[in-house]
This record gives sequence, structure tokens and C-alpha cells, in this order.
Amino acid sequence: MIKGFTTPVSPAAVGKPLTAIVLVRANPKAYAGTLDAPRKIDDIYEIHDVTAQYYSIFKIRASGTEELGKIMDEVGSIDGIAGTETIIVLRIVKEDVTVRI
Repeated sequence: MIKGFTTPVSPAAVGKPLTAIVLVRANPKAYAGTLDAPRKIDDIYEIHDVTAQYYSIFKIRASGTEELGKIMDEVGSIDGIAGTETIIVLRIVKEDVTVRI
């Protein structure tokens, strides 16, 4: 039930003030492999396999737009990813990683 213990830190305090949500389109024939490579990119903090017109959603934290651009270049070079749509978060209104039991 307990997956581990962590200490939440402010992303801005550790040099990652920019949050982006990336909607990922993929080639259906290569989709299974497209989720392996992003797991290895440190600045991708969440990967969700979803339904609808996108295949997955990534949550990225970066120091700024230049670093985000480099991360997106890396994402774009992953075999099987057909395209992305990047949304930059202006402010976080609520973010809770806990699960109430």
C-alpha cells in the first residue's frame, strides 16, 4: 500500500519553476515502445497512458523555455511519437500527490 516516502519540495526553489503538460500523439503500431524512453528523461515527472485523441500525457518541469525546448527535442526524437502539443502552466491552483484513505 505504501510505495515510499518523499519530501515535497518547491520546484521553483530547486530551479524548476516552469511546468508544462505535453499531449502526445503516437503511431499505434509503435506505441508500446514509446512509453519506455520517456521514463528515462529526468525532467518528465509524470507519464499517463490515456484515452481520446492523445495516447499519453507527460508532466514536465524545467528551468525555463530553453530547457523545455531541449526536453521536447528529446521527446520528439522518440521512435513512435507522431506529434505533441505542449501547454505551459501559468500557475498551479491545486496540486496534491497524496491519496486519502
